[in-house]
Amino acid sequence: MSEPLSFVQTGLPVRAVFGAGSFAQIKSETERLGAKRALLLSTPGRRILADEAEKLMGDLSVGIFDQCKEHLPEDSTAAVREAAKAAKADCVIAMGGGSTIGHGKAVALVQDVTLIHVPTTYSGSEMTPVQGFTVGGVKRSMFDSKMLAKTIIYDPQLTLTLPPETAGPSGINALAHCVEAVYGAQATPITTLFAEEGARVLSSALRLVIKNPRDIEARSNALYGAYLSGNAMLAGAGIHHHIAHVLGGTFGMNHSLAHTVILPHAAAYNETVAPGLAKLASIIGDGSIGASLFTLCKGLGIDMRLSAHGFRAEDLDSAAEHAAQPRFPNPRPPSVAAMRDLLDDAFHGREPRTWPAPQIAQQ
Repeated sequence: MSEPLSFVQTGLPVRAVFGAGSFAQIKSETERLGAKRALLLSTPGRRILADEAEKLMGDLSVGIFDQCKEHLPEDSTAAVREAAKAAKADCVIAMGGGSTIGHGKAVALVQDVTLIHVPTTYSGSEMTPVQGFTVGGVKRSMFDSKMLAKTIIYDPQLTLTLPPETAGPSGINALAHCVEAVYGAQATPITTLFAEEGARVLSSALRLVIKNPRDIEARSNALYGAYLSGNAMLAGAGIHHHIAHVLGGTFGMNHSLAHTVILPHAAAYNETVAPGLAKLASIIGDGSIGASLFTLCKGLGIDMRLSAHGFRAEDLDSAAEHAAQPRFPNPRPPSVAAMRDLLDDAFHGREPRTWPAPQIAQQ
């Protein structure tokens, strides 16, 4: 007989507002939370969206911080915290991708502010109380309920200008949450449902977004998939996220591209020790999980070589050393030799190898 179910599931108390044109509700959603002084966050490239938000917010806005940086380096998090303090903000509204959303979380971690996120990419990080901060050239993750948003506005119209070469990797970043949720240390039947449905929605929507970037239904579905992936992420992360953080925080690679290139290889590495990956593979494509992910990414027009995205061959040994010291539990322990092989495959854009089942020590 099988064992009866036994698990603990903590739901995320987040209000999600979906719909084309929902960005126009930003003032009413802020008022609903009782906030009076909102600081608006963006990157320099998304400043036009922050300006639009400021017009909608009227006297509820106390300014714009438009210097959000990728990987949240120390100088950037210090600057946004100082801006929020100087403005006496009781609310922070982050508009953009994971980097901007991360800056909102950085403020909430140390100051009593209400968070509202308006994602314009598909990372899924807007749903989580998790953030990666780069300190001394090392990217570290932190979990704290203070970093959880009260409200998220998902408006697919804001993603129509996201070019295919950015949309694809951004969506694969979200898909990575679904993949790792299958074998995460805190996985439950509920997070697995989120992961499987997220993988189905994302793999379908991303193909359509790349085919027709003006497809508002596909854009909407991609945001829905990101929302599902954020819920799945409650299951925890593994070796994939650790390697992506090493490549980004230590070696300066673009966050989404690091996730995209590494994901098929990391999933293949865990395949023999994570039975749930077989079902995920059948949802995403044909064959093994590594092959299914690799084919999907290639089909989105993504160059699957680390060498094509600024990573240098002379850094492979150092990256392997870092990768073999994971900060997240993984069902298959890494070794320096294995990580060196995995990174070499990714560097040259090879299809993921088939990793033999790990040896079980004799008692």
